[in-house]
Amino acid sequence: MKNKQLKKLIKGKKKKYTWKTKEIIMLQLLWYLGPLLISLAKDYNLPNIPEFESFFYYSFLLVIKLLIITYLVYTLLFKHNLSLSKIGLALDNYTKDLKLGLKVSYPLPILTILLINLQHQHLTFDTTFQPLVRITSIDELTSSILYFIILSLLSIIPALATELFYRIIIYNYFKERIGIIFGTLASSLYYALSLLEFNFGFLLHYFIIGIIAVYLYERNNSLISSIIWQSFYQATSILYIFGFQIF
Repeated sequence: MKNKQLKKLIKGKKKKYTWKTKEIIMLQLLWYLGPLLISLAKDYNLPNIPEFESFFYYSFLLVIKLLIITYLVYTLLFKHNLSLSKIGLALDNYTKDLKLGLKVSYPLPILTILLINLQHQHLTFDTTFQPLVRITSIDELTSSILYFIILSLLSIIPALATELFYRIIIYNYFKERIGIIFGTLASSLYYALSLLEFNFGFLLHYFIIGIIAVYLYERNNSLISSIIWQSFYQATSILYIFGFQIF
């Protein structure tokens, strides 16, 4: 029985593909439209208030992601005739999916705060590390929780866009051709490389983020858990590590 399950994980390929390579390339170019428009927007002079400027660009990114979500949902539901359950957005077991997503995701900000503070004396908060909140006291930790909740809710929009594209489309593109295990590894590597941060540390942590997202998606065949994971990751990165500059 175990051998059959393992064989299914490795060789669970389809003869008829849902996604063609040409379509993947076109959708990837559409995905890069967001960063391109953000870079063009930065040519306009805004008030010399770094926090306002960063939040403005992030808000602009949210609008772009909403447009991308609209197009992706249209493509999935109407061009490919997939159902909501096929694209991981059915709400049949949403409580179970929510619990799984929260269970896997809540340690992330906690571990991040601990690691950042353990290394506090050794970190240089320069262009790399520009957190919105630097935790140096219990009061700052307590007040940051509200900010984290707000950012997590805002991050649902880019998280949904990311999971629709990289899990429903990119992961399934590889899964159809090389099975679940190799499809997970290939799609996670693709996810890491496509973010265009060619630093080994960034590539490794994006790769791990991708693998966990695929696991959550495959666990219940739902994006709800992986969207929670992605939104927690993005909120943690903004609030405690990189600030809005990460986007």
